[in-house]
This record gives sequence, C-alpha cells and structure tokens, in this order.
Amino acid sequence: MDLTKWLLESRDPSVRYWALRDLEGKELGDAEVSVAQDRIMESSWVRTIFAAQKPGGWWVNEQDMYLPKYTAKIGRASCRER
Repeated sequence: MDLTKWLLESRDPSVRYWALRDLEGKELGDAEVSVAQDRIMESSWVRTIFAAQKPGGWWVNEQDMYLPKYTAKIGRASCRER
C-alpha cells in the first residue's frame, strides 16, 4: 500500500492535514485542507483541551499565560503546532 495514500485516509484528522500540506503540497486555502482543519477542531482531544480552558480564556493562571510550562496557554499552542 502506498504510504501517502494511507496517511491521507487516516482516521486522525491532524495526520490527514499534515499529509495534505507536506506530502501533497496543498495550500491553506485548499478545500481539502480546510475540511481537515475543521475536523481537527472537532476531534475529541482538541475538545478535551478546550474543555479545560477557564471562562476567561486561560488554563492555569490568569496572571501568567506561560507558566506552568506545557499546561499554560502558550505551551499548549506550541505543542499543537508541531
């Protein structure tokens, strides 16, 4: 089986997104890329992360969006982009 085809058929929307972008060379405005992005935001792990967010838009400490590292807003955003 062709590995790229398998990655594009992935049940994990983030895998499909990166396969479209990096392997297929699709741009952000492409319809397939947009659908993959929407599915990422609908995925259970993204919903879990945002469910932990406080009503004010922060996760751990309203006064410091960076600390504690990897549980604060900046750390989560950094991990998500990789």
